[in-house]
Amino acid sequence: MVAGLALTAALNALVNPWRVLPEKTEIKALDPYRDVDAEIRTCKAGLAIRGPWEILVIGSSRPGTGMNPDGPAFSGRPTVNLGMNGGDLYETRAMLDHALTRQSPKLAILMVDPGDLTRPGKIQIENDFEFSPLSKGDPVERSLRYVFSQMAVDASVAALKLAATKGKPAYGQTGLQHREAARLNFFETMENFYLKWVGVMVGLQKRDLGIQADKIETIRAMLEHCVAKGVQPILVIPPNHLSVTQVMEEKQSPDPWFLAERRAMAKLVADVNAAHPQVSCVLWDLNIPSPVTSEPYPPRDQPRPMKYWLDPIHFTPATGDRYASLILGTGEQDKSLALKVDVNQPDAYLAEVERLFKDAQGLLKDEREGIRRVIAAEPPAKP
Repeated sequence: MVAGLALTAALNALVNPWRVLPEKTEIKALDPYRDVDAEIRTCKAGLAIRGPWEILVIGSSRPGTGMNPDGPAFSGRPTVNLGMNGGDLYETRAMLDHALTRQSPKLAILMVDPGDLTRPGKIQIENDFEFSPLSKGDPVERSLRYVFSQMAVDASVAALKLAATKGKPAYGQTGLQHREAARLNFFETMENFYLKWVGVMVGLQKRDLGIQADKIETIRAMLEHCVAKGVQPILVIPPNHLSVTQVMEEKQSPDPWFLAERRAMAKLVADVNAAHPQVSCVLWDLNIPSPVTSEPYPPRDQPRPMKYWLDPIHFTPATGDRYASLILGTGEQDKSLALKVDVNQPDAYLAEVERLFKDAQGLLKDEREGIRRVIAAEPPAKP
């Protein structure tokens, strides 16, 4: 048994599949084959401290699949994608705090999903957060897991197999999740899956829970941590396809355009800037009607990939590069794609958002008609 444990420890120390063990023991030639596996928070936490990174990109799967650190928008600046599938604000903060213990980046791009501020508590999703370096749990228990667990052995074996076959990991070395643009029937994808998901957000709004104070304080803590470390924080509202907004509208959401969330974020950034003028926080709003978000779905009988979207909430890396070019000022400055928010003029900002969505209500008629049919066929809500 002791010999088996010793061999397990040696294998995991040499391969270091999650990048969380000391680099001095690992085989450097395996760098291209260390993937981000099911232990995604552990793997991304390991990647976060590898650096040195000049730009951090943190959020959910939206940046995780759409923001390519190796794309032209980042101009070769050392950038890491720390997006986590199913991630929420609390995990974004934990990842930022973890990264800043070992890194001194110049920029932190922090993405806050629409709807997160009105959703109470943490997303209940099975993941490895409690066993990752992001957790405040027992560090000894975590370290033993990294060295001796069967999961670590499985990850080490997977990395060795990739190396032997010269295979391509599911994630790049800078953290982008590689997702092939699928030949989806996007109408069915929206109507059978995402419509129900958006319905949950509508239900939360109808419960009138309002902006969650702990979520605002979480964002404030992230911004102030960046300020304390001399890092410029860039707060970003990522985009949805316009059909998501159509569901909100058709289900009679009290706030289909998330105006309350937008106001709260603008006020928060203005407050932090007033308190800490030495580092200016910036707010970008990508979730507006634009040529990207209003791309029509392919016809129902002709499933094919979309140019800008992997599905109704995940944009393609090419789309992400256009957004990153705007945010970083490194490429085409197409101002129809996003709003750089003047946080000191929230009323003007919200009026522009409202105007854009009202003007877009006549777009995507086929998509809206499909949404209406599904909603009309739903059983009546229980009292």
